[in-house]
Amino acid sequence: MKKTLAIILSAVMILGVVAVLPSFAAEAYTDAASWIITASSDSIGAIRAAFDGDLGSYWHTSYTVVDGKITEKAQPPHIVNIEFPEKRTVSGIRYIPRQMTEQDRSASGIWKAADFYGSVDGKNYEKIGSSAFDVVSSRNASDVKIKAGKYKAMRVTVTDSVNGYATAAEIEFLKPDDGKAENDKKDETGKEA
Repeated sequence: MKKTLAIILSAVMILGVVAVLPSFAAEAYTDAASWIITASSDSIGAIRAAFDGDLGSYWHTSYTVVDGKITEKAQPPHIVNIEFPEKRTVSGIRYIPRQMTEQDRSASGIWKAADFYGSVDGKNYEKIGSSAFDVVSSRNASDVKIKAGKYKAMRVTVTDSVNGYATAAEIEFLKPDDGKAENDKKDETGKEA
């Protein structure tokens, strides 16, 4: 009996580690301060909170409160546009929902579904991925594989979310799984290879 229990516990521990690793296996780009970032529902520049590396801050789509009641709110789809200073290889997107605190226990704004678009020229976009998100484990990071490529710009379109808002503690763009992400190799003349 002890042997069986030990085997089961070992399997649970191994599976638990395997379940956690994929969300943090790929390395993310960390130079968001140099990116041009806009959101369809962001009147005060709060979208930057989703790219600041701080899980305690978050982006929330806009809404209006009058006499303690929400009278207006932005409706989905909620669109976030990101332009990089130069093309870079992106293989995935990591979404980290707003984190639960003693003061904030709301799941409002956690993504249920999103589409992802890439642009090689910063003007024309193609759909490169989509995902449904598990709201039950809503505080965990989710890595989404996309059509990997060299992109000048990315677009995240939140199509469905809890209560129709959109929030994010962090939105990260992932380097190729090998972690090398040659931020666009250049030939000996300095031009893109």
